[in-house]
Amino acid sequence: MNDTVKNNLLSEKELKAATALQHRGIPRIENRILIYLFKVEEATTRQIERNTGLYQPDISIATRRLMEKRWIKSSLVKQAENRGGRPYYKFFLIRSKDDIFNDIREQIEKKIQSEQQSMDALRELLEI
Repeated sequence: MNDTVKNNLLSEKELKAATALQHRGIPRIENRILIYLFKVEEATTRQIERNTGLYQPDISIATRRLMEKRWIKSSLVKQAENRGGRPYYKFFLIRSKDDIFNDIREQIEKKIQSEQQSMDALRELLEI
């Protein structure tokens, strides 16, 4: 069993989508969080942990990366005074699925263009 995944709580279709995202350069932990947020729109770290089978430290790192990509945001939720306890974060999408898909497409297109430029440069070097 993988160290970062407790068990698969996502559906078979969601797991296939996660694998497809991973093959397109979105790390596994990030793509599982994204897929879960596509389904529920907002969730706490605890909800993500319970419903994806991921561990909290991995969720923290991955949500930070997703926020850097400007795909999700977080908000701090304070506990009611009579309940006590620590405040917690809720995460939610700030971009649509289509916008995120287009961002991924652009990343892939940039990689392809970079590879083409590298191959062109290699061709020139071999024509010594």
